[in-house]
Amino acid sequence: RRGALPPGELGRQILSDIAAGVGVIAKAARGHTGDKQSDSVDVSVQLGDVRLRGTVNDLYEKTVFSASYSRLSTKHRISAWVRLLAVVAATGDTDWNAITLGRAADDARAARRATHSAPEDAAQLLRQLTDVRAAGLREPLPLGLRTSAAYAENSTWNLDEARQKAREEWTSNGRGSYRKIRENDDSAIRTVYGDDAPFSTWWDAPAPTDELWTPDEPSPFVQLALR
Repeated sequence: RRGALPPGELGRQILSDIAAGVGVIAKAARGHTGDKQSDSVDVSVQLGDVRLRGTVNDLYEKTVFSASYSRLSTKHRISAWVRLLAVVAATGDTDWNAITLGRAADDARAARRATHSAPEDAAQLLRQLTDVRAAGLREPLPLGLRTSAAYAENSTWNLDEARQKAREEWTSNGRGSYRKIRENDDSAIRTVYGDDAPFSTWWDAPAPTDELWTPDEPSPFVQLALR
């Protein structure tokens, strides 16, 4: 009705794919939630000089659950991880887990699932994340969802491959309708670093001495990605 779909059969085919994808995610969600009623946990945790307060919703028994038709991406996984840390830190119970459902990036009719298990040191990890947040309030950080995740996920087995994967997630290329959009095209990143900033903008940035969380790693990009 708003003109976002092509007319006739082309539009009906797109709607069919969307409906099928929604149905797959809804069916998978029901498999995790069933007829259970959702619950919530009120959080009030002291993390050094910071007190974290809030409410975590969408809890089913011992699961922090979320489902969305959006493509399952790094931002969804990080959100679920933070919510899980907050619940565990507030309750002291490590039997919790987090499950996140979303659309598969390469198939509109398929669902993907990300799972997290509760760590023993949830409060300590939350404290580390609040340190990163505080640093980000002082200055722009070389930390991006896609680029940093690509490095961290590949760094455990091949550092050269990790750097290349991060570069690929950062670097947009091409023009017009053929342009491949990557993280350096993000409006906030363009505001700080300009259009089509090279990956070296982050990779070669010096680390402030008071933010060397890993003493043997001078790169702030690497430090933040791993943290």
